[in-house]
Amino acid sequence: MSIISQSQDEKELFNTISRFFTDFKIGNLLRRCNACKQKGVPVLDIFKYKLCNIFSDRSMYMQLKTSSYKESFSKNTFYRFLDSAKTNWLRFTTLLSKKVIDSLEPLTFCRPDKCLHR
Repeated sequence: MSIISQSQDEKELFNTISRFFTDFKIGNLLRRCNACKQKGVPVLDIFKYKLCNIFSDRSMYMQLKTSSYKESFSKNTFYRFLDSAKTNWLRFTTLLSKKVIDSLEPLTFCRPDKCLHR
């Protein structure tokens, strides 16, 4: 894979994740689950970075090791955010799951007169 296409794929992934954040109001969900910072880099930027790494099969460790890490926050900021005891990650995943299910439910609605019955 060339550097140009990899960069294009990364931009597309970032745009897709950004759209997901907007559509499902991830910032509001994070606030409702006490995921916040008093100052510095916004929580959304850190969380978006984490998701981009997950879906591109990358790690911060390898980015730091190969000097390809270009984020505006430090490794310590990243890990403090993930390890914060006040963030209720279970509540976050539950609320997000509900939002996703609610958005899919209308697509699965089957009118009785249009359904196949056994």
